[in-house]
Amino acid sequence: MDRELAKHVVSVALKSMGELSDLLELIKNHCDATEYAAYVRAVAAVSGEIATQIVHRALAAHAGLEDEVEGKVKKYGKLI
Repeated sequence: MDRELAKHVVSVALKSMGELSDLLELIKNHCDATEYAAYVRAVAAVSGEIATQIVHRALAAHAGLEDEVEGKVKKYGKLI
C-alpha cells in the first residue's frame, strides 16, 4: 500500500470510529442505562479493533505518517 492510500485508509478508519462514538450520545438519550452501557462496551471493542487492525497497520507501513496524522488532527481536530 502506498503512502497516500495508507493516509486515506487511516482517515476513513478514524471517521468510522468517530461516528460510532457520536452514536453513544443518541443512545444514551433514548435507551436505559443497561442498554447504553452495553453499547459503550461494544463501541469501545469495535474501535479498538479498527485501531489495531487498520489504523496501526497502515501507520506502521510508512515512516513519519503517524506524526503527520497526529499533527493534522491536533491542528484541525480531524485528519484532512
